[in-house]
Formats: sequence, structure tokens, C-alpha cells
Amino acid sequence: DKIDVNAVNLQELTPFHIAAQKGCTEIMKLLVENGADIKQQTLQSSYTCLSFAADGGGMAAVSFILDHCLELVKMVDNDGRVPLHWAAERGDAKVAEILFKSGPVDLIEFIDKKGFTPLAIAISKGHCEAATTLLSLGASANISIPTRTAMCMPALISAIEGGHFAIANALLNQASTNHITPLFVLLEKCKHENFGWVWMQVETLVIRILKTSPSNVDEYPSNPFPKRSILADCIKARMWSCCLLLCTLKADASLVFSDGTTALHQASMENAPPDVLTALLSLPLKVSAPDSKGLTPLHHARSAHVVKALLE
Repeated sequence: DKIDVNAVNLQELTPFHIAAQKGCTEIMKLLVENGADIKQQTLQSSYTCLSFAADGGGMAAVSFILDHCLELVKMVDNDGRVPLHWAAERGDAKVAEILFKSGPVDLIEFIDKKGFTPLAIAISKGHCEAATTLLSLGASANISIPTRTAMCMPALISAIEGGHFAIANALLNQASTNHITPLFVLLEKCKHENFGWVWMQVETLVIRILKTSPSNVDEYPSNPFPKRSILADCIKARMWSCCLLLCTLKADASLVFSDGTTALHQASMENAPPDVLTALLSLPLKVSAPDSKGLTPLHHARSAHVVKALLE
């Protein structure tokens, strides 16, 4: 008896599916020459060989399939996904690009059954190269990403929450949302996490957000005693370049917080460098303003250079 090249195993995979999944192009070629059905889908999930190739088979396997059956690029499986979703899941930027260029333009915004576009998947998985490639190909940055609580989160905030700061920087090039809310999310994250070697990415991201929203540098919640301000948060995070930029943008340094402190109190406690102190003191503020415990910025000073700046 002649062997059935399209026989399925217990996972409903044909030999061609497996070869595509593993990127074995020589085997794929032999199977096609001997009657393998490239269009065959798995019974329950409706996955195609291109889905498997996109999710791990690599560029050669994907190219082979596209050369033999281009229509698979727009086939939708039972997850509501096209192969481009699976390339985003894997984080393979090159495969994502060739799939995009081989199919209808609108595939890049195709939404699966869980509400994910290919870009949303790349962002949620932290695949920076795939995300930036999809953005460069025209994927919308103004999308919402589903969360485990069934709520949706703006893409920029999702990237920040996930600690994917390079992706957040790429999203900033296109996102048209209010950037102040993502900034507060980022600064809140700075309070609780040590970013180590990516700290420069974080500070660069803060500076970029500030520059895109220079008129909103004093946005804060709950008058008359705001719980936070952008300037104070940057001081607490010791983002001195950001502090200098905020001073240049004339941020309000006189805001009083619930504990009675001001940005100058915070600068004293954090041993702000001389140039930051000079910039702060150039803004309208009360140098001797007491906090809720009656302590002035001078009371909080921990080093001679801070005391000197305050006395001058």
C-alpha cells in the first residue's frame, strides 16, 4: 500500500504541518511532490500549515508555503486568527513583514476572537522588534489591549505596565492619546520597581512624553492637596534630566501635597544635585514653607550643597 502523506496524528497534524512547524523545507518539498495537501487544516482548530510555520517554522518555511499557496495568508482559524497573529505571537518580525506584504492590507488590523490585533499580541508579549515592525508597516498605535480582567487598556499604558519601554517609545511616535495618564502610570511604576540597566530607557521615555505634552506638565488629581505632581514624582525617582526639563517648562513647583510638602521638600530629601536645585529655586515657590509637621526644606536637607543652595 502507498503511504498516505495527508494522514493525521492524534493532534490532527499531517506530516506537512509538522514539517512546516519545524521549518524543514526539504521535507516540505518532498511531501508536496508526493501529493501533500498544503491547504489541509486541522479539524477542530482549523489551523493551516502557514499558521504553524508563522509560529516557529521560520522565514524559509513561510516563503515556501506562500510560493505554493498564497491564499493561506488570509485564512482564519477557529481562534479568529490569521497567520500574521501567530508571527506576532512568536515575535518574528521578518515573518510578520513578509506575511503583511503577501496579503490584504487590512490583515494588519484583523482582530481575533479575544480582541487582539497582531500588534496587540506583540505588545502584550513584549516582542519589541515585531511590534516596531508592525508599527512601521502601518499598524495603528491607538488600540486597546484586552487584559486578564476582561478590561481593555490603551496600548501605550499596556507597554508601560509590562515594562516594555522600547515598545512604549515606538508607540509614542504614533499614538494620539493623552500622554499624561501613561506618564503617571510610568512614574508610579518607578516608585515600586528597580529597572536596573533599562533605567535610561525609562528616563528617555519620560522626557519624550513630557515633550509631547508640554502644556500639561502640571496635570494632577484632586485639588486643593494633590497626592502627586509630575515634578515631585520625577524628583522622587531621581530623574534629574526630567526635573531640569520640567523646570524649563515652568512646572508649578509651589504645589502643596497632602503631607504639606512641596517639590522643594522632596528635592531636599533626595539630595538633588546643584543644577536641579538652582533650576527649582528659579521657579516661583516659598523656600521656607513648612510641611504638615512644621518642617521646611532646610529641615529636610541631608547634605551641605543642599543647605548652601537653600541659604543662597
